Amino acid sequence: MTTSPAILAIGVVDAHGVHGTSGLRSSWNELGGESPGDRRTFTKLFGRRDPTFRRLDGQTRAIVLAAEACGISQVLSVEERDETALITETSRGSIEIDLRYTRSLERDVVEAAIFPYTLQSTCLGDIALRHGLRGPTVCLSTETTDEGEALREAQRFFAAGALRHAVVALTDVQTESIPSADRTARSVVCVLSSDPKATSIVPWPQASKRPFEGLAEACYARSANQ
Repeated sequence: MTTSPAILAIGVVDAHGVHGTSGLRSSWNELGGESPGDRRTFTKLFGRRDPTFRRLDGQTRAIVLAAEACGISQVLSVEERDETALITETSRGSIEIDLRYTRSLERDVVEAAIFPYTLQSTCLGDIALRHGLRGPTVCLSTETTDEGEALREAQRFFAAGALRHAVVALTDVQTESIPSADRTARSVVCVLSSDPKATSIVPWPQASKRPFEGLAEACYARSANQ
């Protein structure tokens, strides 16, 4: 495709709170916690119970909340979601749950229930099931200097004519410091369309070294004005 995809929606979870172009705006002070939330966060934000949220690891909680704040069902029909790709990138992967599971091996009782989340792609299944996304699913491991690879992968799908919509995300969660990396807990989710008639809510982050950071800032600005 010769033009940039249209950005239909954005959702953000970070140290500030949870924001979305769907109209959601809430700080962690208001929620009584910190990123990426606890077992009560989903109900506080969306006013409905989600019995599965409490079992999710931090990485999955972050992307689930960002995807909900994005308002996927508001911008994509059921039929469109049936062929929508899900593409994520992460530089931290599942390191937090990996460390927790490894420590459990040293004890008498292994935390078997968290084992699936030692795969960094497990979080994508939760998003796909919640929103009925049945297109290709891709999880990319990236260097911090390569931020935006998931956006570029979506563009490649669009250029090949393989699909018309994609949910694209960056998710990095690590709530304890380790020698090689500081703590972080953020996820930025956006919905993209290759339809030339679609209207983009914010400009495409062309040639930006931190495109997801730019999308997050655009999301803050829009939610502040809603």
